[in-house]
Amino acid sequence: MNNLGNINNFEKGRLLLKIYEDDSSKEAWKFYKNQYTPSAWDFWGEFDFDNVKTRYEKDGKYNNTRYLLWIRENSKLVNELGSLFSFGGDKAFNFKTQYYNLNKLVDNDQSDSNNKEYVISLLTECKKMHSSEQNLAILPTTGGLNNVKGSIYFGENQNIMYSSEKISGKQMDRLDTFIAIVDDYFKKKSKLILSYVKGKPNEQYLINFLEKFNNDIYKFVDKIYKLDDKKFVDKLICNGRKPIENIDDIERYCLLAKEYWEFKSYLKRVMLKLSGEALAKPEGGYNEEKVRDIAKQLKPSLAEGCDIGIVIGGGNYWRGRTSEAIDRTKAD
Repeated sequence: MNNLGNINNFEKGRLLLKIYEDDSSKEAWKFYKNQYTPSAWDFWGEFDFDNVKTRYEKDGKYNNTRYLLWIRENSKLVNELGSLFSFGGDKAFNFKTQYYNLNKLVDNDQSDSNNKEYVISLLTECKKMHSSEQNLAILPTTGGLNNVKGSIYFGENQNIMYSSEKISGKQMDRLDTFIAIVDDYFKKKSKLILSYVKGKPNEQYLINFLEKFNNDIYKFVDKIYKLDDKKFVDKLICNGRKPIENIDDIERYCLLAKEYWEFKSYLKRVMLKLSGEALAKPEGGYNEEKVRDIAKQLKPSLAEGCDIGIVIGGGNYWRGRTSEAIDRTKAD
């Protein structure tokens, strides 16, 4: 771990993973700033990513070290969302605090499954991914969506339920089940998503926030989890309605998490082909200004952690001969 105290890296195959132990640290918010941009959704422009604060720093209440993203004081959304609307970091799939419970289910499984070693290896792999940037997202702390996500469980009748009290071994903090109850809310089947804030002043603010998605679960997942694959969202919802009771359920759940992380990783790898013409001056030769402009356009994606490969044409003149800003030896 480096001197920042909450970030390290490890290799997973050929992919170098950046690890954020604290999903609401200042360093994590640098990552979120590059993920949740006004260009992707103008809503994010109403929040001050450059000035994250703890609640205590904001108004002197609740002394803790959790940094939150706050609505701008001059935001046009203050009347709808309140002057203290905020977001906090969250781990999409919880394989840290829930690793023990899932591993215990595997150990206690009495079926004839021969997959115990394999499933334990899946759990170990998923535990390593728990704090990776592929598993990070942000949720409103106003209205307590993060608390709801961590407090839902399956009752004896297999219905999804909420409890503000801790129920050992049942509240799995599952992304798929959380998405399922958001979908239920949008389809007007259930208001379980409002459980934490029911009857409190912030209830209407949370309702107003959820209205931003026009009852569209795909839009919600796209804007909050940066995932726009509808078939996979349907898969999340379907699996989220199933309890985890045995080794086969755990295997299915781990593979679902891995598929989610693959989507998140896939979106971070780009190959760009630039023709020689794209780099050329009208009269011929290397156009310094064009290349600088392309570099500026690529910089935000690099800041988001994207792996960008660039194939450049025009090798007959791109040898540094005509560049006024780049040394010819380095260019060649």
